[in-house]
Amino acid sequence: MSAAFLAQASAEAASTTWLEIAVGVAVPTAAAVLTVGVGIWTYTRQQKARHRERLRDLFSDALRAVADYQELPYLIRRRSDESPMKPSELVRHISDIQTRLDYYVARLRLETAEIGEAFERLVGVTRRESGSQMTEAWQQARLTGDAEIPLGARYARDLSDVEKATCIAVMLNHLGG
Repeated sequence: MSAAFLAQASAEAASTTWLEIAVGVAVPTAAAVLTVGVGIWTYTRQQKARHRERLRDLFSDALRAVADYQELPYLIRRRSDESPMKPSELVRHISDIQTRLDYYVARLRLETAEIGEAFERLVGVTRRESGSQMTEAWQQARLTGDAEIPLGARYARDLSDVEKATCIAVMLNHLGG
């Protein structure tokens, strides 16, 4: 290196102020911190959105189990030796739904006591309401032809509909909306 180059570099270094050094360091540092901050904020939002989506799926699956249970009186009433389900298949199906209801009662209680209790009340009312309807359906004669499939009357769900609305309100509150 030449002496002139070293002299010029030394003169430029001497004329550089602390402000210029601070700006030269602070601007890139601030940009890096801002980038990291935005990345963390985005990641956190995505995680919350995923968690909320998983909860919506859990809640809808639990409510579907209740709806499946409410449909049992119709399936029992429409039973035959051929379709849609034989009595032995119906009994297994009923047992599967009962197991799902018990699972969701426990699973939702693990989420929060409030949701678990609201869902447990819904399941209890639904079991009482639909249970008596199932007993009545089992006591009726089996269908003998397709013309009998439309039953012409809806099984009452007044009590469980009220409890379902309450449970959904608790679930929505937990989701933040």
